[in-house]
Amino acid sequence: MRSRKIFGIFFSLRGTLPRDQWCLAMLTSLSVFTFVISVFGKDGRYLMHSEEIGPSWFLLFCCLGFVGIISLICAKRLLNCRRPIWLALAVAPFGLLLSLVFASGMQILPELRNMLALYLALFALPVFITCALYDAED
Repeated sequence: MRSRKIFGIFFSLRGTLPRDQWCLAMLTSLSVFTFVISVFGKDGRYLMHSEEIGPSWFLLFCCLGFVGIISLICAKRLLNCRRPIWLALAVAPFGLLLSLVFASGMQILPELRNMLALYLALFALPVFITCALYDAED
């Protein structure tokens, strides 16, 4: 029963999430993502490119999974606070684009890449603010 509920929170669009469960789900997904990257991406073998040219597939799949889970969690929270669910679409495209930029190892200036990351994150910011501040009664 408990595993079915956990699976439903992270991998299903059924139901809604109250604010406290949303915060816990966001922290859990961020913690798992960080843990997986830090353990399996040890010494930069999977994260950075040495002499080979090509994308870091491990980083790409981890980022895509993380963006998908975050989008679902935000969509469920938006359903709970009676906001349009299409707002959750602001997370996915920009998260996917940012994942592709970082995982492909594009040879652009680090300052430019950081500015791109900040710019793309600003598109998803209204979704996170809405999910964090509004209640179902608002």
